Order: sequence, then structure tokens, then C-alpha cells
Amino acid sequence: MSANTAAEAIVDELRRGLRANADAAKAPEMQAYMKTDQPFWGVQKPIRAELLKDARRNHPIKTADELHAAVAELWSGPKREEQYLAIDLAGAHKRLLSPDSVPLLQRMLQESTNWDLVDGIVCGLVSPLILRFPELMSLPRTWISSENFWIRRASLLCHIKHRERTDRDLLAASIVALAHEKEFFIRKAIGWILREFGKTDPDWVRNFVAAHEDELSNLSKREALRRL
Repeated sequence: MSANTAAEAIVDELRRGLRANADAAKAPEMQAYMKTDQPFWGVQKPIRAELLKDARRNHPIKTADELHAAVAELWSGPKREEQYLAIDLAGAHKRLLSPDSVPLLQRMLQESTNWDLVDGIVCGLVSPLILRFPELMSLPRTWISSENFWIRRASLLCHIKHRERTDRDLLAASIVALAHEKEFFIRKAIGWILREFGKTDPDWVRNFVAAHEDELSNLSKREALRRL
């Protein structure tokens, strides 16, 4: 980032805040919970939210370029809370996200190594972005066949915020294409997205599960029908 920009200033304040609130006792606990080799500062979500609120007030982000620069810089940080703040900062400025943001969001997804980051990016950023720019529905169509199972999970969760605007044909095709997978996080995502869509169209979900009874895993079916 170039000097004296809002992006540089907000990232600097957030990193200073993380260092000031680091908890050496909580850090290994948080790392162990996420089963990752990546270290943590030990700064939990309520404190991070306050840090972000203050930093945004002190250094307002006004342009997409500033947002992209700040998110990319935070994302490159060595400790997990910086990635969390990158996602939260982007989520606080959804109006500045556009198709131009896709390369950054895709890079973040490809570099994610667990559900906490993947789900934050997809559910909080990509899914609402697709609603605003329907041409981006090409993303989940492409992601279905990714070699990275986290990206395949993302192809399902892209529908999570769409409710009555859900592309039922694409959702059905995506689930059928991935239903054979043994990976827990794929099976869980199938159940999750069906359960969420069941709040909008319960009959469609019931009929879909019944029609694909032999293809869906027990986990996916149980999660899909849990609240119906």
C-alpha cells in the first residue's frame, strides 16, 4: 500500500489494536479449536468488533480501491485474527464490493484452510454480491468442479442469502453433482443450504430430498429436514 492512505492507516490501527489486546493464554486455545498451524493473537470476536468500529470511525474507507488494499493487506497478515478482520472489514463495506472485487475474494477463498474463513467469505461477502450482480452466478457454476473441496463447499454456500431469488435449478444441480462426496464439510454444506432454503420453500426441499433419497448422505438429509 502507498503511504498516507486510509487503507494504510486503518490496517495500522487494527494491527496495533491486536498487539495491544493479545492474550498469550487464549491464543493457543483458539488455535487448537480451529485445528490449524496458523498462530493467533488470542483476541476474541467482541474485542475485534470494537477495534474495527474504532478504526473505521478514525479512518473512513471511501473507495473500492482503499477497501481492496486494506482487505488484501490484512489478509496477508501472519495471524488468524487479521484474516477475520479482513473479512469483517469487507463485510462492513459491501456497497463498495463489485465484480472488480472477485479476484481478491477468489484468492482469499483459495488460500483459506478451514470453514471459519471459507464460510465468512462466501456467506458474508460472495453470496450477497451475487444477488447484486447476477452475472456472477457463473462463479458457483465454475466452483462445483474445483479440485479444492473448500471451493466446492463455496459453490453450495453461494446460495445461502438468496431466499426467494434462489436459482433452484443450479442449486439442485450443484447438490446432485457433489452428493457422492464423502467429505464431511461437503455433506454438511448440502444439509445446511437445504435447511436454509427450507425457510423459504419447504415443499421444494422436502420434494428434493425425497427425489434424491438414495444419493444424499444421512448427514445431509438429517440437516436438511431438521427444522421442517
